[in-house]
Amino acid sequence: MAYLKLSNPTTNSCDFEVQLSNPFNATYYRGLRITGTNYGSPTSNVGSYVEHRSAGGSSSKYVVGIVNDGMNVGRTYTLYAYVQQAAAPYTWWLAGSATITMRKSEVEYEKIASTHVVRLDPKDLRISHQNKRGSEIALYNFVTAGYQWTAKEMPLSIAVSEGKVLVNRQPHYGANGYLPAGTLIVYNDGSVDVKPVADITKEKDVYFAVGGCTIMPNIRMEEEGFKGMYSDIGRKANRPVIGYNPKTNKVIIAVRPDSDIARGQKTLINLGCTKGITLDGGGSAMLKVDGKYKMSTSRKLVNVITW
Repeated sequence: MAYLKLSNPTTNSCDFEVQLSNPFNATYYRGLRITGTNYGSPTSNVGSYVEHRSAGGSSSKYVVGIVNDGMNVGRTYTLYAYVQQAAAPYTWWLAGSATITMRKSEVEYEKIASTHVVRLDPKDLRISHQNKRGSEIALYNFVTAGYQWTAKEMPLSIAVSEGKVLVNRQPHYGANGYLPAGTLIVYNDGSVDVKPVADITKEKDVYFAVGGCTIMPNIRMEEEGFKGMYSDIGRKANRPVIGYNPKTNKVIIAVRPDSDIARGQKTLINLGCTKGITLDGGGSAMLKVDGKYKMSTSRKLVNVITW
């Protein structure tokens, strides 16, 4: 019997599980879509959707993943799972529907002078792959993540979300591979560390991780490969930084304009952090809190931090 199950709501995402009548492969299906619209069943078109999967060679009747597109804090949603049959006329059939209420935000936001400050629990952090212009990203809360090669639409910094390694590289090479670069890590038990890492798979029990450049306790631009032409990450620019305050057990995200890397370090110190990194700034700097833009960009962002 087919069904859709929704679980683990955050402020703007949830897990989904779909059980189908047959294995999710090209023999039986062309694809699966999760949508907020009831198109009836059968239907010839499911044009609006929040998640799409193409059928491959799976032998499993189960399809699982995360919905994190356009869902807002505290609201209740009914979602529908449709599968498209493999043979012409490629009809869509309803596999199931389910309702879920998103968690209310426990995030603290304030603006201190020109600095936007977000305080949140470590395990609220996620990485979302977007590859969209910042102004077009539908997430309710997010900030720019690690470094990226914008022209190639390629992330350059480590990224782990809910235990899944999304990116395992750092921006610069050394004699023995990638140079270790500053990485904020949240472990499965909720503990937090910030340290230079080259290969995140060598860390155990990682729940979340994002790479950047170490700025606390010391600025490590040169050691992490940000020198010569790459030293411009230290210039005055719109600057997002992320750190950890051990007294409150909160991750701190701060975004401020016209700030060099030393000013980013001072900001985290002032906010009680003992360790931290700078994220991708300048024209990539972006912050959206509770659906409101605090700093915006039209540049494409490959990965963002969301909560």
